[in-house]
Amino acid sequence: YKEAIGVVKQSIAVFESLGSRQGVALRLSSLGKAYFFNGEKQKAFDAFKKGYELARTTGYWGALQESMDGLLSYYEDAGDYRNAFFIQKEYHRLNDSISNAEKATQLSAQQQAFEMRQQEKIQKLMDEKKESEHRAEIRQQAIITWSVIIGLLLVIVFSFFLFSRYRVTQRQKSIIEEQKKIVEEKNKDILDSIHYAQRIQQSLLPTDKYIHKSLSRLGTDRSIR
Repeated sequence: YKEAIGVVKQSIAVFESLGSRQGVALRLSSLGKAYFFNGEKQKAFDAFKKGYELARTTGYWGALQESMDGLLSYYEDAGDYRNAFFIQKEYHRLNDSISNAEKATQLSAQQQAFEMRQQEKIQKLMDEKKESEHRAEIRQQAIITWSVIIGLLLVIVFSFFLFSRYRVTQRQKSIIEEQKKIVEEKNKDILDSIHYAQRIQQSLLPTDKYIHKSLSRLGTDRSIR
C-alpha cells in the first residue's frame, strides 16, 4: 500500500501539471483507498473529502461516486452511522440522478436519431421532388426542342413548296411569254403577207384615175355615134 500511495501521488502530480481537475478528483479517491487499507484512516478521510468536493465542482460523476464510496466505508468503519446514512442517501440520489441523466441521454439520443431519420426522409422527399422537377424540366425542354425542330422543318418544307410553285409559275410564265411571242410573230407574218398581197393586188388593178378617164372616154365615144 505504501508503494501504491507513492504511485498515486505521482499520478496526481501528473494530472495537476496537465490541469486536469477531473483526473485529480478520481486519483484522490484512489489515494484515499490506499491510505484506508494502509491503516491511515484520517489521511484516507482527507483524500476522500477533497476528492468529493473537487468532483462536485467539476461535475465528474465517476469521481464523485468513487469518493462517496470511500467516505461511506470510512464512516461505517468509524461507527459514524449518521454521516454514513447521509452519504448513502446522497449516493442513491446520485445514482438516481445518473440513471435519470443516462435515461435523458438515451432519450435525447433516440430523439436525435428520430429527428435524423425524419430529416433523412424529408431530404429524400426533397431529392425526389428535385429529381422529378429536373426530369419534368428535361421533358419540357425536349418538347420545346422538338417543337422548334418540327416548326423549322415545316418552314423548310413550306418554303420548298413555295419555291417549287414559284419555279413552276416562272416556267409557265416563260412558256406563255414564248407562245405569245410566237403568236405575235405569226400575226406579224400574216399581216405582212396580207399587206404584201394587197400591194400586189393594188399594183395589178387600174387606178381610180385611170378608170375614171376610161369611163369618160367611153361616154364621149357613145355621144359621137
